[in-house]
Amino acid sequence: MKSYRRKLIQFTAALSLITPLFLDTAGILLNGQGNASMLADTSVIAPNYATGEERAHPNNSWSQAGQDDVINHTGNTSDGLNDFVASPGIASEKSDFISNYITYSNGAYAIRQFAQETSTPGLYDVYTNIRGNQTVDVRPMSIVLVSDHSSSMADNNKMVLLDEAIENFADTLSNYVRTNRIDPDRIRIGHTAYGNGVYTTGARYVPLGNYSTDQTNLLKNATPAAPEANQGTFTQAGLRQAYAMLEAEYADRKKIVILLTDGVPTLANRITGATDNNGNNTIDVNEVISTTTESQAYLQGYTTAGQTANNFGNSTTTAPADLIGRPIDGAGTQPGITPRHVQGTTSGPTYNSVFPATTFSAKNLENKGIEVHGIGIAINAGTAGGNVSSGGNTASYPGFSLAEIENYMRELTYNASYYQNVYAASDLTTYLNQTLLQLFDTVRNGIVQIKIGEHFTYTGASTLPVDYFVNGQASNLQTYEATYDNGVIRLNNLDLGLGQEVQIHHQVHLQTERTDFSPDTWRFISDPVATYFIPNPAISTTELPFAVPAGRAAGTTIDLTKIWEDMSAENASRPEHIELEIQRSTPVDESSWQIANYLLTGRVEDNKWTATKLDSLTLEGGEAKVALPLFNNNGEYFTYKIVRENGADAYSSSISQDGKTVTNTERWKFEVIKQSNEGISPAGAVFELKTADGTIVNTGISRADGLVLWEDAAFRFSKDTTYHLIETTALPAHNVAGPWTIAVVLTTRFP
Repeated sequence: MKSYRRKLIQFTAALSLITPLFLDTAGILLNGQGNASMLADTSVIAPNYATGEERAHPNNSWSQAGQDDVINHTGNTSDGLNDFVASPGIASEKSDFISNYITYSNGAYAIRQFAQETSTPGLYDVYTNIRGNQTVDVRPMSIVLVSDHSSSMADNNKMVLLDEAIENFADTLSNYVRTNRIDPDRIRIGHTAYGNGVYTTGARYVPLGNYSTDQTNLLKNATPAAPEANQGTFTQAGLRQAYAMLEAEYADRKKIVILLTDGVPTLANRITGATDNNGNNTIDVNEVISTTTESQAYLQGYTTAGQTANNFGNSTTTAPADLIGRPIDGAGTQPGITPRHVQGTTSGPTYNSVFPATTFSAKNLENKGIEVHGIGIAINAGTAGGNVSSGGNTASYPGFSLAEIENYMRELTYNASYYQNVYAASDLTTYLNQTLLQLFDTVRNGIVQIKIGEHFTYTGASTLPVDYFVNGQASNLQTYEATYDNGVIRLNNLDLGLGQEVQIHHQVHLQTERTDFSPDTWRFISDPVATYFIPNPAISTTELPFAVPAGRAAGTTIDLTKIWEDMSAENASRPEHIELEIQRSTPVDESSWQIANYLLTGRVEDNKWTATKLDSLTLEGGEAKVALPLFNNNGEYFTYKIVRENGADAYSSSISQDGKTVTNTERWKFEVIKQSNEGISPAGAVFELKTADGTIVNTGISRADGLVLWEDAAFRFSKDTTYHLIETTALPAHNVAGPWTIAVVLTTRFP
């Protein structure tokens, strides 16, 4: 029984689901004064970019004061014209809903994208705006209102509010049809209601008919003052009846079901076929293949022993001891709370919720080209579950959180954007006014795509909240969420009418660490080809391009100095050039270059070589030149330092603390000649050369003429270093000589 569901629901938006898709966008526009004029076609208004540059043309650009590294495109001079406001234009802020829009004919829709620098170098705020309007051209359509007349609709005056809402809708739509001289057969409308079953006779049932005064009156009388007693919520049956009503309509008509309900379905048909795609042994939403089709269910429901049975009219039914009472489906062998199998089976996956079967019927409508629209519901979390007992048996039926219920309800609609939930009855009039504006949306199921520019990196989450505005004021009457994936931001199912606008905000970093980074070169922040807007894909898939902003970043330069300190006047060991290895720190992208080279040259006779204002270096191999960005991909400033030199083997090197100067001091060669005063050949004496700490740096052996041949023939003394020369093996009949201490001190330099 419905009391077992504890369906404590507030009805606050019976027609919140009359949103977006009744009227197609084409043909005629209704302007703010109510005059009709032809709606803009989707002829592309192409932005004016500079030739050979990634930026707006200098004649049609604007920037904010003090922001020299971002440039934006101006809007067009008049609706529908491919002509743009001359520079410098008017600077925009995110709260400005007037300037720099590209507006299509008669203001059908307006789009804009602009960027601002942040306090972090190379990081940009990007704002994308889309605004809609109204149209009065109507594609032939057939609409069925499906109303919940369950017992809970008697609570909190909800039935009266439903009646008022339908009357309001009927009068407004009737006035719309009459004012715009729309042929009566362009809009056909009907009504059905449901409780334990479906009403197919009487005032609650209005067969589909051309919209007229008589049809309006029938709609106004379709909602009684109160529902019948002991009525459950058999939503599935109501949806199935709507299909039966629409099935006979011409195929070229747009077919729409508007479900008006105050809460969660409590009844559904028995499932006769299902899959278990996710392998959890439960029949979930979208796993049902078939159900029974009775629409006037004989319900078995039982209460705790000792209470008066209330079986939706079957109060004389006795509760079997082996069944715990709660009606989940219609008459059958397993009507209770116990999870049940597919009808006719005793094994396999089970279900204990009405949602899988109800959603199955909603999807059937969609598969037939019928659109199920938003459900007005206000339900408190936790009111959809509880415990019941009978015959000594106790069981729990599933409770749902508010988020779970809303997700299930979205599954019933054509897409998630057609589900609305309004909670305060006082908001009903305001909401309905907004809903009526949406009947004439120029933006319907719109698509927005923003592709991040090649030289930029998106920074943010995979989902982006979208701000919604009505006449420039923030509003929560519609909610949207954009997604980011693989370099693309996308917003689907966008519905916007007169005065309605959305703004997407995201951030990007300029990729300064790329090898092709070029200082002070403009780069498109968004891809100008793949950043676009499609107002109504059902009418045209033409992509209307945004005029995208551009950003740039400064480079830097470095000065390098080489100082030569030679110990001889001839400079015979000095090379003509040396290669310096320059390291930048700290890049964000580990795969980007970290060390590059510079070939420093100078005259041999000069003791100081310099290179000033270097703005590029060469990668290893000498093939690719790279510029020197001022900051890394995260906006942190780079430092550039010499870390190594190559090509001055005869010199010792020291690098200054700032990494900008290398000092090379010539290292002396030395010779040791072994002599013997006993007439013995000097060949064979062995020597070691050690540093002051005892480290052996070279070994040698004397030859017949006494010259010691060193193992490291290229060895040279280093300045300000003390060495010890030790003879470790003496000549025959000789004592070892030494040791000798050799101190290398530069006291006088040759000019």
